[in-house]
Amino acid sequence: MEDQTIHCRRCGSDAPRLPRPPFRSELGERISAEICADCWKDWLQHQTLLINHYGLDPRDSKARAFLYE
Repeated sequence: MEDQTIHCRRCGSDAPRLPRPPFRSELGERISAEICADCWKDWLQHQTLLINHYGLDPRDSKARAFLYE
């Protein structure tokens, strides 16, 4: 069984990991290995703010590229 906590690259604490990678890609695996669940939750809230502020359509490839950066 995998360890349920990780040392988060963003906040620097040992915290619960995500239950599964957020994307089916190398990026998703990297996020799952390096970012804790609480910091990922913070990112999702910030992402919503960016989408609303800039009027982004997540279905648009340019908008997704902006958010991935």
